[in-house]
Amino acid sequence: MLAAQRRQRILQLANVRGIVSIRELTDELKTPEVTVRRDLSAMAADGVLTRIRGDAMVPPGFAYEPSHAERAGRSTCEKEAIAELAATLVKPGAVLLGPGTTVQALARRLTHLAGLTVVTNSLLVLDALALASNVEVLMTGGTLRQSIHALVGPRLEHGLRGLHVSQVYLS
Repeated sequence: MLAAQRRQRILQLANVRGIVSIRELTDELKTPEVTVRRDLSAMAADGVLTRIRGDAMVPPGFAYEPSHAERAGRSTCEKEAIAELAATLVKPGAVLLGPGTTVQALARRLTHLAGLTVVTNSLLVLDALALASNVEVLMTGGTLRQSIHALVGPRLEHGLRGLHVSQVYLS
């Protein structure tokens, strides 16, 4: 298992359990103790974990955010059903599509809709509509948040000011 994968799993476990011990992590990850200690030290240095004598915990206020790959693999049938229904509600005009795997599934269903302008901060939505010649896509500004494949921050907020859309779809 790669270090990034181990650290992602450590974060998941710490988020669910609150506190995790090195012993639990070595058993769970099937990894030597020295490797787990090295991962915990690196994660503590990055500020995503707090070390406590042989244990680690998620610092107060820190929220674990699943990766795009994790979210994409969950509840796929439900996401597709939601996207199918939502697509029937989209009308020509300007709509805002936020980030997320469900909204990405919705975007894939809108490629045929003429007279549609999509405003988005999502690279996934942009990708889904990139070849749709009859859909105009307006990408917001912002800073890339890799875990959700979207642009965020003050530049995004500034880019949305004064924008008028008739519908918004978020997930």
